[in-house]
Amino acid sequence: MRQVGFNNLKIESLKAKHITFLASTRKNNKLRWLFLMLVKQWRSHSEESLYGLIPTRQPKYLVAIENDQLIAYLELTPNNRKGSSWSISQPEFICEPKENAQRSIQYSLLKAAIQINRSKTQGWLITSPTENNDLIEISRELGFQPLKLMNIWSLENEDNLKGNNYKNQSFNQSLLIWTEITKENAQATLRLKNSNDSVQLRQILDLEPSDILDKSNNYNGILFSKNKDDTIPSVGLISPINNEKSNSLEIIRDVAWDSRISDSIPLTLHTLSIVKPTMNIYTKNEDDKLNELMKNSGWKIIGQDITLGKTLLQRRKVNNLITMENPLDSVLERLKPHHPPLPSPANTPN
Repeated sequence: MRQVGFNNLKIESLKAKHITFLASTRKNNKLRWLFLMLVKQWRSHSEESLYGLIPTRQPKYLVAIENDQLIAYLELTPNNRKGSSWSISQPEFICEPKENAQRSIQYSLLKAAIQINRSKTQGWLITSPTENNDLIEISRELGFQPLKLMNIWSLENEDNLKGNNYKNQSFNQSLLIWTEITKENAQATLRLKNSNDSVQLRQILDLEPSDILDKSNNYNGILFSKNKDDTIPSVGLISPINNEKSNSLEIIRDVAWDSRISDSIPLTLHTLSIVKPTMNIYTKNEDDKLNELMKNSGWKIIGQDITLGKTLLQRRKVNNLITMENPLDSVLERLKPHHPPLPSPANTPN
């Protein structure tokens, strides 16, 4: 892949030759990091050659080259095993460009990213801090639409971990029971996540239960009722699907508020924070009840992320209608009201 349109700027897939470019910048501390990225890139090529036979798990990397100098890069991470959905990271700058504005380089990287495997990809996601105006504006210029606004929470005072607020509580006394995400409950976890996302976002993510399992770690889990007959989880903690930060968890919950969450969530977060006090918790900005609970449980908002998405699915469906050689009556039959169109990605979710 190569893009030229700015002053001596090229956008390429990461290759071995770029290691020498980085060495010329005297950024030797990043050579090992670049080599690890290159190994992942090679693995992604293997997955691509065996597309449909093995899961898509490895990220891809694009780099910006200015006058044979490595300036910036971005990472594309698959959101599912099928490789139909990808998350694009914020462009990261290694060196200060001399002939091109940083905004121009970001635009070039993002534009090149949505051209990779376009025939196999139905959607892309970009997550950006709300204060990163350049990245948000560039994303909108490239056809991305805002889909989700998340609050980022951090423990307000780590001394709270040594307090006595929870000394008389335990998971066994909780009204809800913490359970790790397993093959048996992955489907229920996916249903819970889908209830938190808009139709547009679910369409782009295109998740299956196996994708939830792939993204889970030791800190992920769901809270079930102690009643064995109740197999529907009320709330869960999962790794954000489109967020590469390893110290982040997203709270997902059922649409209906379960009063038991008021006791179980603070206890669960308190217990996890003892193990990993630097953990950040993500909640939907419009979930007033959950946000109030977080605030009252000793957490503070340290920022906000906005997720923007772009999909080709609608365009492909429209193109199929245009190119059909069926009679007019057949086309009109497909457009009857009982076959409603997909929601427009331009709508922001509630």
